[in-house]
Amino acid sequence: MAFAENQNTITTEDNTLDIKKATEDAKHFEPAYDRILIKREISSLERRTKKTGILITQQTQDSTKSSEGVLLKCGPTADEEAVKLIGKRILFAKYSGEDITIPLPDGTKEEFVLATDTDIFGELKWAN
Repeated sequence: MAFAENQNTITTEDNTLDIKKATEDAKHFEPAYDRILIKREISSLERRTKKTGILITQQTQDSTKSSEGVLLKCGPTADEEAVKLIGKRILFAKYSGEDITIPLPDGTKEEFVLATDTDIFGELKWAN
């Protein structure tokens, strides 16, 4: 019975994005032109399959054309609609931009996505 109650529940305890830490880490990089800096989250499909332990074929995994994340910074010429989304969860093109690694002063490195403001599809309004 516990499985039936929990199968639609998405817990993100180990996958929760610490927005404050990501924002702090993003201070060490300034995007140019219309570029945006995004901290990628795992998708809702990945969260559900990780929780339930279901194996998904590579074809199904690649069928999603979007990715989820938090918009952290915008370049100086980014669209004002994109600037309004800073600090919010967004849906953006999965294969857009470049995955970059930013070295931090404490010697660690943090991964982000550097894309253009036109790669944003919109804001995600739900909490999970």
